[in-house]
Amino acid sequence: PLADAENPSITRLAVAPKKVHSDGDRKSALNHQGPAIKVSMTEDATLRFQITRKSFKTQTFRVEREEGTSLTRVPKRIRKNLEPGSYRITATATNPAGQASLLERATLRILP
Repeated sequence: PLADAENPSITRLAVAPKKVHSDGDRKSALNHQGPAIKVSMTEDATLRFQITRKSFKTQTFRVEREEGTSLTRVPKRIRKNLEPGSYRITATATNPAGQASLLERATLRILP
């Protein structure tokens, strides 16, 4: 592992739009691209996202991103399993030295 003095930090985590239709003609609908997750970080890191809901198996995916602000879409393999309801998206950033950031949370609501 590389030596690094500071843990990575997620300075912003937002989901747009916060309410998404499960089916429809809009680009943000789950059957199309789905919602965008906007993340700002202080350094290059691997982001681990968890999507959770009561009585729903936690879905996890990872992406590598560079320092700064980036957009990530929820992968189709996860989107197709999301049913209408409220979900919590939790993100953690881990740098190449293995240091992890604090958890950041955002919410997403799937409409019928």
